[in-house]
Amino acid sequence: MKTTTTNPGGARARFAHLPRQLLAFAVLAVLCAAGVMLWLDRSGGEQGANGAANATYAAVAEQLAAKTLAALEPYRRAAAGIATDERVQDALAAGDGGRLAALAAALAPALDGTLALRILPADVRDAELAAQPPLTYASISLMRAAREDGKTPRIEAHLAGTDDEHLVVIAPVAAATETPGALLGFVHLSIDPEIVRAALRDAALADTYAEIPQCSKVRPGSSGPAPPADAPSF
Repeated sequence: MKTTTTNPGGARARFAHLPRQLLAFAVLAVLCAAGVMLWLDRSGGEQGANGAANATYAAVAEQLAAKTLAALEPYRRAAAGIATDERVQDALAAGDGGRLAALAAALAPALDGTLALRILPADVRDAELAAQPPLTYASISLMRAAREDGKTPRIEAHLAGTDDEHLVVIAPVAAATETPGALLGFVHLSIDPEIVRAALRDAALADTYAEIPQCSKVRPGSSGPAPPADAPSF
């Protein structure tokens, strides 16, 4: 998962040109591969100076991003911990599929929202679309990219809007001995998207719409009254 960063100064700069009479504003705070977008309805009263308003919106976005990331952190830590388990490393090094399946069943985190744990070899290429939840081609693509660039894949939402929607947390498993650091495989943890949706609901302010956009069509979570269709977004 990418390190979460926020940039209130950048958000303020993006809004510096907006006229004061606009009824809605959007603020983006970086979270994983996406962010948290907010629209705050300002039609009920006089708006303050742009700088003060923008700073307020940036602070709210930063707060929501932090809350959402905190909700995901136990799952990220769990996957990373499993990736350092010597039994997992040994089974991957031996290519023992039976041991890997047994370890996945035994080590699945006892966290609410955990859907499935898989321990996969580094050269995994086949999706499992009939499984529950499916191992998607999107997951295969994330792991392929991790093989190529050596980076931990970002947390993503897969199959959004379907009965099989889930979030994916992937942790590379590196060898500790023999060839230290060599990629052995991946811990692949599927979790319920309700984890982030609940975090948004709990943290969002009244009369505030917040959403986590992963890309132009995927919205893993949202909260609050939706903004008008012509509300600006950035």
